[in-house]
Amino acid sequence: MKYKGTGLSDSLDSFSVDIENGSINTNRNDNKELKIRTYLIDLQYYLSVCSKDGKDILEKIEREELYLFLNRLKHL
Repeated sequence: MKYKGTGLSDSLDSFSVDIENGSINTNRNDNKELKIRTYLIDLQYYLSVCSKDGKDILEKIEREELYLFLNRLKHL
């Protein structure tokens, strides 16, 4: 759902996640390579990332950096 961008238009019983190795299984067998990884951001928040090869690139940025980046985008 997250990887494909379909949201809840896919049925929740159309996939399963193997928690042991983070693999995702679908009823269609079209996502055999998908992996999910979960990161603890701080004591209250988790971030889950779904990627095709199990490799994801995360970079922590500060709020001010995000604000400056978004302002630059507005002026393009």
